[in-house]
Amino acid sequence: MWRRCRLVGLSGPFVNWYDEYTGPASAESLRRALMTTDPITVHQDPAEPTAAVTVEGSASGFLMGGNLSELRGEVGVELPSLDGAILFIEDVKGTGLGQVDRELTQLMRSGSLDGLRGVAVGQFPGFEETVRGGWTIIDVLRDRLTRLGVPVLGGLPIGHAHNPHLPTLPLGTNATVDTAAGTLTVTAGVR
Repeated sequence: MWRRCRLVGLSGPFVNWYDEYTGPASAESLRRALMTTDPITVHQDPAEPTAAVTVEGSASGFLMGGNLSELRGEVGVELPSLDGAILFIEDVKGTGLGQVDRELTQLMRSGSLDGLRGVAVGQFPGFEETVRGGWTIIDVLRDRLTRLGVPVLGGLPIGHAHNPHLPTLPLGTNATVDTAAGTLTVTAGVR
């Protein structure tokens, strides 16, 4: 929608959620994203494993992204230019750490991340174990993302993990990552 029409999209829970997975706070976040012009602020959760991926700094740009596997699949096809963007990534365990490494490497080598201003890292559930060689998902994310030379805010409680407070984020609007404050602030997707 963004690439062809410059229309804002939403990243959040499935509309047919159930309270055990998301809950009333998620419903309220979706309502606010659809029906108010208030900015949305997501705070870093130090208990989220990806909080350890943070690279200090602040940056502003338009927010793009979502599930890392899906983003990688759009390289060379429908992925819009991320020049001037804050990239939001999250994923759920598929085939392992090597897959995450390949996905980020392909995005980098394809030039898709050229001009990126910052990265907001959500949840990566299912990657809690350490693999052969002692690497974890944190090591892979840190190794790939620090090479970008931009601020990285990890530990955002957004993604596919069970979360009764899962927020809805507009994609395609202006956003700011601020690692000192531990926040991702996104302007409204409606006027």
